[in-house]
Amino acid sequence: MDIEFIREKIRRKEYVIDPDHLLVLRKRGISIRNIEYAILTGEIIETYPSDLILGFIGNNTPLHVACSYWAEERMIYIHTAYIPDARWKSDFRTRRRKR
Repeated sequence: MDIEFIREKIRRKEYVIDPDHLLVLRKRGISIRNIEYAILTGEIIETYPSDLILGFIGNNTPLHVACSYWAEERMIYIHTAYIPDARWKSDFRTRRRKR
């Protein structure tokens, strides 16, 4: 997917967040506004069946958002969002190699 396509869907509120993941997001302290902001200002750093977007929220805190296009509903499906951990290099774009 193209980042501008994803952003337009977010602006139009044409997205859904995995309902099973909403409680997890709340426990992580990640709001829907955080997710929207990360997508609207972020960049795609990985593409596979779903895209991984890196954005920054709050005090320049990195946030990864995994999403895909749900063609039947013509919506963006947000699978998860998380603050990258030590498995990511300091640029938050590159995964560390497994040892």
